[in-house]
Amino acid sequence: MNRLTLIPHLVAALLLAACGNFDKNRPGSVFRDCPECPEMVVIPEGDFRMGDLSGDGRYDELPVHRVHIGYRLAVGRFEVTNEEWNACVAVRGCLTYVADDVFLRDNHPVVNVSWNNAQAYLRWLSARTGKKYRLLSESEWEYAARGDTGTKYHFGDRLEDFHANYKKLALRRFMWN
Repeated sequence: MNRLTLIPHLVAALLLAACGNFDKNRPGSVFRDCPECPEMVVIPEGDFRMGDLSGDGRYDELPVHRVHIGYRLAVGRFEVTNEEWNACVAVRGCLTYVADDVFLRDNHPVVNVSWNNAQAYLRWLSARTGKKYRLLSESEWEYAARGDTGTKYHFGDRLEDFHANYKKLALRRFMWN
């Protein structure tokens, strides 16, 4: 896999998993470990079918197989924001990065983050909170994103315009005028 294909994957997967004792946090509970930390949600242990459940996906989504997540974990409720990233930058735990102005707003997801930069952020969070933060595995990410659905998308089998408008967004984003 070349470096250019890794960056979009890491941006999408920059959800955090804090391993540890969640006796006070039942599945579905939402918490923050510190004021500048990302909001986390507790995910229960469980099983799911991983891969192309609809039969029209890519070759690398086969074969469909059962995965067991045998532990609770806390996952970032949203992607890491610029504001959360900049808290790490402020104490020199993370590097400053340059993105288009539209992506620099505090509440927007951080973009153009390399794997090494993501690891620096996770080390900072772990040191700041005394808890172990890490990136989710592929199985953990799909389990957290899919929930207990067995459909093509987490919202059902059909993608309608009101779910997202991928085509117009892609055209607008990549038109260079």
